[in-house]
Parts: sequence; structure tokens; C-alpha cells
Amino acid sequence: MRARTRLIRVTQASEYLGLSPNTLRNWVRAGLVPVLKSPTKRWFWTRELLDEIKNNMIDEGNNHVANASTPGTPNAVDF
Repeated sequence: MRARTRLIRVTQASEYLGLSPNTLRNWVRAGLVPVLKSPTKRWFWTRELLDEIKNNMIDEGNNHVANASTPGTPNAVDF
């Protein structure tokens, strides 16, 4: 049996990253950070995905966020 992955919503994700929820939403819309999208179009992140985004923020000096998705993969992943 597969372990369930906890999905994190915008407010908690933005707090973890040290951003406002609106900034995180804007970055998603601009394609700067990856997001998981539900069939109802809600946005979610996993802790691992947020850690990857946070590491990219640190690597880029927090001036902007590098695309945290793997090259060749879309930013929004439907599930």
C-alpha cells in the first residue's frame, strides 16, 4: 500500500516559503514555480516540491525564482 502524501494549500505553502499568498499565486501564473492542480483546478504542493522551490530561491539570491520543474516537464501537473 502506498503512503499518502500530504498536500499543502496556497496559504500554508506561502507561509513556508516566506511569501504572501498573492506573490505565490502570481509566480504560479507566470510559470516561475511548479504546482499540482486537482481536477477542480485547486493548487497544491508537496513538502518536497516546496523544499525544491525554496532551494531555488536561495540559489537565485531570492531576486527571482528559477523554474523549479524538471526541464521538459510542465509547471502545472494535473492529478
